Amino acid sequence: MEQCSYIQPEAMEGANLQPIREIIEAGMRGEKKKIAALGASVSKGEAVKKGNAFLNKMEQKWESYFPGSTVPEFINASVSGTFSANALFAMDELLQKKPDLVFLDYSVNDPGQYYLQEAFEGLVHHFLENGTYVCVLLFCNQNGNCTRGAMTRIAHYYHIPLLDIGSVVMENIRENRFLWQDYASDYVHPRIEGHEFIADNIMHCFQYAMEKEETNSYIIPENPCFDGSFWKLEKLENLSYDDDQVFTVDKYCSVVVAEYFQTAQENDCKVEILVDGEVKECVELHWEFAWDNRLVRMIFVEPKADWHTIEIRPAGGKQNDQELLKQFDIKLGIGCLLED
Repeated sequence: MEQCSYIQPEAMEGANLQPIREIIEAGMRGEKKKIAALGASVSKGEAVKKGNAFLNKMEQKWESYFPGSTVPEFINASVSGTFSANALFAMDELLQKKPDLVFLDYSVNDPGQYYLQEAFEGLVHHFLENGTYVCVLLFCNQNGNCTRGAMTRIAHYYHIPLLDIGSVVMENIRENRFLWQDYASDYVHPRIEGHEFIADNIMHCFQYAMEKEETNSYIIPENPCFDGSFWKLEKLENLSYDDDQVFTVDKYCSVVVAEYFQTAQENDCKVEILVDGEVKECVELHWEFAWDNRLVRMIFVEPKADWHTIEIRPAGGKQNDQELLKQFDIKLGIGCLLED
């Protein structure tokens, strides 16, 4: 992959690169900044040994790209098999570490539903509002596909960097510079050489940020790109159930998502989630093909916000084992259209 081409500077046009420039310049002054990744299996480095994901490669390459600059602290908070909506529940834990920049990677996991584009925008806005700049990463599967449309629109609307690594990979393949097998070990996950390629693309873009004359501070848009349902997310965690293992709450909302743990270990723990007395979903703690990780499910979405009663109760009326219910660890994300 030595003769490959990289993302061109024009791909960064329209994005405010000053926050990236400030991170590098701070390093030149001896300050140690923090760069994080919050995404799924590609960012985690699922198909390579620990320490070989692109974030690790960036750390290893930093001094060669920016001699004399203090290497930032790199934080990888990515979890395989997750969606943007999962990240709504994980973002505050990452923010406690106060990263200066976060890469968001959900382009090959999010299938494009409305609630996920709303979740991704809510994620972007929440980080920006809390002082962490955002760079959106787009990867792809072996056919070149990903959730490109919504994420591109969000990045351009917020004037934040969008690095379409997937398009560059496919361009190199079309021009016979390398094969898919040189980049990835399966249909989507990069091998070590692929992570090297990703890191070099990002570092080339960082170099361009240093070359571009820009002094304007970043300003967050006053209005959302889409509906802003998760601009003001309310998370309900550590739910308290009554003696019948029922949880009930009244909320003014337009969208509700649930996040929960699922395991391949056999058990019969399952619950129904209702909105206004109507069963919307039945979720189970056990699934034979589970990865023992957290899943997310859209429970309810309406075009207009209103008061709704949300209820969680044992499926079929049979109470669950208390320890299993605790392991289930169901969390709710409550969103409301910004105009409301």
